[in-house]
Amino acid sequence: MQVLLLLGWLASRLEWRPLDVRCADGGMFDLAFEKDGRPIGVHLACARKGPDTRSRIRCIAVEGAGARVLVRALDDTCMESRIELPGRPPLSRVVPTPPLDLSTVLDAELRILGRNPVFEESLRSAEILSSLSQRASGAAA
Repeated sequence: MQVLLLLGWLASRLEWRPLDVRCADGGMFDLAFEKDGRPIGVHLACARKGPDTRSRIRCIAVEGAGARVLVRALDDTCMESRIELPGRPPLSRVVPTPPLDLSTVLDAELRILGRNPVFEESLRSAEILSSLSQRASGAAA
């Protein structure tokens, strides 16, 4: 579910139209989007860590037009963002990440009164991705 919500939010904010989802072994996902007729590829990897069997998003890479943006968890306390543009040296930044669990995030969101159009758009995009994912899983079986 985290994967669908993250990508639904990303797609809705960047006005990407979901085209295809491919699920690979080991918690890997390859997704195809388009915007203004241009293809956008997203590779997402989920990893299980230690005794905790819940899947967590550990890395997301977005590629298009020769450029690449990568955000990955280095550990439980920091993340790295990296931008690679053609003909330029890569730019990289490491930032601390505070621990947030789902119940803390949901509690904060539920305290906000009224509708949240960004969340609603994200859910619509996540629903499309879910349908594409279910079709991909059915085709692979």
